[in-house]
Amino acid sequence: MTTGTRAESRPAKAKSPKVRAPASNGFARSARGPSEKTPRAPKLVRESARAGARGAYRDAILAAAERVFARAGFYETRMADVAREAGVGVGTLYNYFESKEVIFSDLLAMRHRELRAVVDGAASAEDPVERLRQIVGAVLAMLGEKGELLAVFMERGAIGECDFERLMGAKHARDYEEFLGLLEN
Repeated sequence: MTTGTRAESRPAKAKSPKVRAPASNGFARSARGPSEKTPRAPKLVRESARAGARGAYRDAILAAAERVFARAGFYETRMADVAREAGVGVGTLYNYFESKEVIFSDLLAMRHRELRAVVDGAASAEDPVERLRQIVGAVLAMLGEKGELLAVFMERGAIGECDFERLMGAKHARDYEEFLGLLEN
C-alpha cells in the first residue's frame, strides 16, 4: 500500500509564459525585459500603410469587377460574383463598395482618368489636324484594350453624352465635358 497522498502522485504543472498587453505609453514592451522598450511605428506610418493596403484591395476589386462585367454583363453580375473573382468575402466587398452600381461608376471614372491622361499626352501637337489624329488614335487604342467596358456601359442604356450624368453622376459628367473641351481646342 502507498502512503503518499494524491497530490504527491500528480506531475508538476509547467508554468505558462506570461503574455503582456501592449503598454499605453506609445512603446511596446520588449521580450528582453521591462526596462527595455521598443518604439512603435509612428501613427502616420501605420495610417499610411493601412491606406495603401486599402487602396490595393480597392484596385484589385475594381479589376475583378471589370472582368466579371465583361464576362457576364452588368445585369447578370452579382456582388458575390465580384467578391469571388477578387478573392474576398462579400462582407469585405461591401466594406469598399455599397453596390455594383457604385463599383461600375468608380470603374468608369478610373478608366476615364486613364483615358484623360493618354489624351492629354496625345494632345500636345500644335497642328489641330495632327492633335485630332493623336487624340483619336489614343482613344481607339484604349477602346481596343477596354472595349468590353464600353459594351457594358451601353448595356446599361447609354446612348449618348447625355447619359454620362444619369449613369455616372454629375461629377463624371463634368469630367466628360472637360474631355470634350480638349477636342474643341
